[in-house]
Amino acid sequence: MSESSYQRYDEILTRTAQLINMGRNSQAMSALRRLEADFPEYEGDTKTLLSAVHRESGNLPQAIETAQRAVSLLPDSPAPLRALARAHIANGDAQAAEAPLRRALSLDPDDVAARHHLSIALHIRGQGDEARRIAWEGVLLAPEDSDSHLIFGMATLPEDPRLAWQAFRESAHLDPTNEQTLLQLGYASMLCGYREEMAQAIATAAALAPQEPRIPKLVGVIIGRAICMALLWMLLGLLALAGILVAIEVGGPPVATEVEGPPLWIAIGPMVATVIVCIWTFVVRARPIHRRMPSGFFPLARRAMAPRRLSLISLGILAGMGLLLVVAAVCTLFDWSGPAVLAYRAGIPACIVALVLAIVDFRRSAAQ
Repeated sequence: MSESSYQRYDEILTRTAQLINMGRNSQAMSALRRLEADFPEYEGDTKTLLSAVHRESGNLPQAIETAQRAVSLLPDSPAPLRALARAHIANGDAQAAEAPLRRALSLDPDDVAARHHLSIALHIRGQGDEARRIAWEGVLLAPEDSDSHLIFGMATLPEDPRLAWQAFRESAHLDPTNEQTLLQLGYASMLCGYREEMAQAIATAAALAPQEPRIPKLVGVIIGRAICMALLWMLLGLLALAGILVAIEVGGPPVATEVEGPPLWIAIGPMVATVIVCIWTFVVRARPIHRRMPSGFFPLARRAMAPRRLSLISLGILAGMGLLLVVAAVCTLFDWSGPAVLAYRAGIPACIVALVLAIVDFRRSAAQ
């Protein structure tokens, strides 16, 4: 075929790749089928991109099969090998992805994209040290590539959240429109305690991609962490309440002493303080996001928490215990200790159960 024919093929292929990036997979599929018929001599390149369409459409077995066909047609090209590896990773088989990626790097040691995907595959398999090394090599090869810093941050996040945060910030600086980078930056900011940066990253990602499903997931993680912290404060407050009530011989074993114990109203202190601290735990996390989100925090929170039943149970127990403490504090003013005794006797085991449920749900959602 002539050079002009290849240029025409390349232009169509480039436009088709743009369709995939925009999520218009059905149009991309039709265009690739036409390319297969019109340019059979470039079947390997066409099938490489066709594998990406199958992968984005969720047809992973077909994506793997198509990429394998492309590799057989272009055995010395890294691109089909990368396509095959990405299909394996999407299919949950990171081990199968490693061999084609190492082969791609043997063909082209400066293939930054192959390093990115190899780092991801190694990270998934739990080989964190090698994943970080490969990712850092990608940064050195392409320091102006935002994806290089993104991949390095993802590989570094479990071991060093602050270093990962710096990598995500650099990636966001190089490409401010990448919502994946912004969400990773928001998560790393949460781990580092940078609430303003966390809120800014989430709000920017939501403005760029309002329907991005990972945004409510990240907000759910933030709320889940707040629930865990509030339950921990609630448990500490109930333990303090129990200590005070036992010391003044209310609801506990009698203590032989000739000195009169402290008055009952002292128990109001830990009850009120516990409720205030628990509420404040949510306020300090929600307020920065609420200020920056056009629709506010609560609609996003409802979307985030709807599928998380364990966290909802924990939140219900936390709210119930908070209400009981408020009632107990009022009753204590009138020298009635019954609700306060009930609060610590029933609340301590309930808080322990709720905390376990909340931690399980938080770890599960954070892993996603």
